[in-house]
Amino acid sequence: TDLENDVTQGLQETNEKSKMLVADFIQSIDQYIQAVVGSFSQIMQAVWDAQDTQMDKEAEQLDEMNKILADKLSEQQEIVEQHKSKIDSIEDELSTARGDRRQHLIDQLNAEMAAERAAAKQKQKIQKEQEKAQKRQDALELKRKKAQYKRDLTQAIVNGAMAVTYAAINAWPIPAVPMMALAAATTAAQIAIMSANKPYAKGGQLEGGVAQGKRHRDGGIP
Repeated sequence: TDLENDVTQGLQETNEKSKMLVADFIQSIDQYIQAVVGSFSQIMQAVWDAQDTQMDKEAEQLDEMNKILADKLSEQQEIVEQHKSKIDSIEDELSTARGDRRQHLIDQLNAEMAAERAAAKQKQKIQKEQEKAQKRQDALELKRKKAQYKRDLTQAIVNGAMAVTYAAINAWPIPAVPMMALAAATTAAQIAIMSANKPYAKGGQLEGGVAQGKRHRDGGIP
């Protein structure tokens, strides 16, 4: 009848309008999520860029320091070798020297030996400075790895949250809950793998279940 046709047509129009409203609602949610994630990503990228700039600056300073120390060590090694060469020469001459000449050579030998000890001590001091610089480089490298780990972890969490959200609003006609669970499980698995490879500071050995060496907060094992 005409009434039935009118009712059927009215229901169809209502259904179409409902679908359009739902589609518009989903689109608005998508846009909101993208805006929020975009803003968050920009903020975090600015923070990460600042960290990179600071670490790059520190790395440049360490490289320059290592170059200076390497040059100083080379120069100091040459000074040590010069004193050793003079000592050898004086000792050779002493084997045949007599009288005042012998005493003069002994005085020279004592002076050269004292100078050689002072030069060797200075060389050790430079080597210790190199060791300190190397430790700073190792710490900086660990800092870089930890920073990258945090970035990857943050990105994985953000991507996972987006995947779960999109599964909730875009899963139709597939049930949303299983799709959300799948997205959450995938994210959890990714985070678990990342956590298993989390960078730690180097430390002592683990023997018999007991940590031997420094505590973790002091650079020891985790």
